[in-house]
Amino acid sequence: MAEYIRVNILDLIENFGEDKVKKAVSSFACEKNADVELFLKTNAIEFAKKKTSITYLVIRKEPVALVGYFTLMHKSIVVKPGPHLSSMLIRAIEKCAKLDETNRVYNVSAFLIAQFAKNSNIKDLEAHFGDKLMGYALNTLIEIRRNIGGRVVFLECEKNKTKLVNFYQKENNFFRIFGSRIDESGKTYLQLLRHF
Repeated sequence: MAEYIRVNILDLIENFGEDKVKKAVSSFACEKNADVELFLKTNAIEFAKKKTSITYLVIRKEPVALVGYFTLMHKSIVVKPGPHLSSMLIRAIEKCAKLDETNRVYNVSAFLIAQFAKNSNIKDLEAHFGDKLMGYALNTLIEIRRNIGGRVVFLECEKNKTKLVNFYQKENNFFRIFGSRIDESGKTYLQLLRHF
């Protein structure tokens, strides 16, 4: 089984310089989502330097390759209680959120997995690499939570990406749909969350 390491992009910049990091990420491809590929190549470094979001690269040790990445940030979300959320999840949200009595919604401070992708140029990835990549993202958040607190993580996924939505909702990932939004181009995104 392959061995991987997770590296904060800021550490790479500090140790190797911005130009080498740009060159390293230039080989990344995401054939299923051009926006995710573009973010890594054009925005990840600047966003990390500004501390807007932090990108983590997952690198395979042998043979060495950039195999995936995820980007994390902190954001406020609005969660409307309803039958789509379990009572256990609502109780978890109540521990870290404030109920807006007027609108009957929770204002929640949450971690956002803003980007999440594997490198489609790497054809020999193990069968369940997506699970491994999600494990790195959640374990990173557990480390962050230990230092600053926090109990809720969320992400967004295009509504028409059924396979990806199912991946996020599967038993070991535990994300549940709590809402949706439409972006400026008219795309509908499902919003999914989990407590941890």
